[in-house]
Amino acid sequence: RGSRLETPPALASLACACSRTHVRARSRSFALARASARAMVQVLPFPAWPSPNILGASAQPSRPRAAAGAAGRVDDMRPCQGGCGLAAAPGSDRWGVPFDTCCRGCATGRGHEDTCAGFPLPPAMDDEALAMAMQVGELEGQHQAHTAGLRAERHSRAEAASVSDQLWGDLPSRVGEGSQGPSAWRRAGFFLLPCCFVSCTSAAGRRAWRTFLLSWSVTIALAQVVILVLAIQLHGGFVGVEKNPSIGPHYHALDAMGAKNVAKILHGGEWWRILTPMLLHGGVMHLVGNLLVQLRTAAVLELLWGHSAWLLVYVVSGAYATLASCVVLPKQLGVGSSGSLCGLIGAWLSFTLITWNQTLPYDIKARDQQVVSIIFSILMIIGLSFMPMLDFAAHIGGLISGASLAMAVFAGRLQHRGTRWATRCLGVVICGGLMIGTLLLLFYNTEVDDRLLHLCVPSDCK
Repeated sequence: RGSRLETPPALASLACACSRTHVRARSRSFALARASARAMVQVLPFPAWPSPNILGASAQPSRPRAAAGAAGRVDDMRPCQGGCGLAAAPGSDRWGVPFDTCCRGCATGRGHEDTCAGFPLPPAMDDEALAMAMQVGELEGQHQAHTAGLRAERHSRAEAASVSDQLWGDLPSRVGEGSQGPSAWRRAGFFLLPCCFVSCTSAAGRRAWRTFLLSWSVTIALAQVVILVLAIQLHGGFVGVEKNPSIGPHYHALDAMGAKNVAKILHGGEWWRILTPMLLHGGVMHLVGNLLVQLRTAAVLELLWGHSAWLLVYVVSGAYATLASCVVLPKQLGVGSSGSLCGLIGAWLSFTLITWNQTLPYDIKARDQQVVSIIFSILMIIGLSFMPMLDFAAHIGGLISGASLAMAVFAGRLQHRGTRWATRCLGVVICGGLMIGTLLLLFYNTEVDDRLLHLCVPSDCK
């Protein structure tokens, strides 16, 4: 491309025809940019032709001038060798030779094209005018940076004012709420029970409700409610608070429904009792406390992980929590899904650490806050697990088994192949070792109380 090249007429016509559409599209953008540049420099004290910064930054953003340098000196602009009176096109060809014509027509010797977006040659520029032009460009850059900062600040304020949930979406706004967003009471309510603030009138609300109702979290919760109602109805109803502070049936009724009973597991062969305790609860208060976590946090984790991975972590963690409780507390009955829920919390921490480097830049702050909240929840669980009537072995066992199992389940999300296999193998070894070691302790190092073989509800005892 240039006056030094002698292009055959047929080849020149073919090249012109192939690039006509591209040149026309570029000519419109250059014409608009040139008009904007002329309007911007009309207020300058020197002659009204485009300043170098405007020519370099606005008129041709995708074709920087290699010969003009960072300052964009107009003195370096060369006249078109085709004799059209315009400046040569900025840039160079694939061999690094600067262009010496303004368009393809001048380059192929067919004459100047009407669609050419070249610039007229400006008059000579003295040092004072050049300094003024550079100052104008610097002020323009500062103004653009200031505008971008204001836009980012408005965006951050809007995000701070909004309340959102991964499953339920954004908190619907009310009429009369200003720029500060929802009140503190509505924020707290949406954080605890977002389902109470989302209706089925919108498509997003119906989609959220459908995802929630078709989840394993809700299915298992319904089964837990039905089983507690059956235990109360079939075994004498509610008992006094002095016998069951959780407001439920007698504890021996839970044994008939499948509670953890080490004597019946080892001597009676009722190994299904390792799984059934996660569906049983001591009473209404016990059930409500676990359902708040299961229907709020666990449902979001199921959406994030998928149904299969969530169910695997829930069941395996609950089963190991029962085994750990059998070894540590063999003379007590045990019920509740808290071991499974603790397993989900432990798996949540492993999942967050595995996907740590996959967070988008604007989600880093939320990720850090999430890790802090998970660690705080784990510490609170460990601290409260040693209170009376709480099974600390099941809670801690669920945390450890869930965290190790998540290493094996979610290791595929790691990008490096070696790290992926190392994490998966480590998770399998830890989780499998815990299972095997706990079973060995249960078989060979657990003292069984034979009185647990003959439990009955007082109203049914003969």
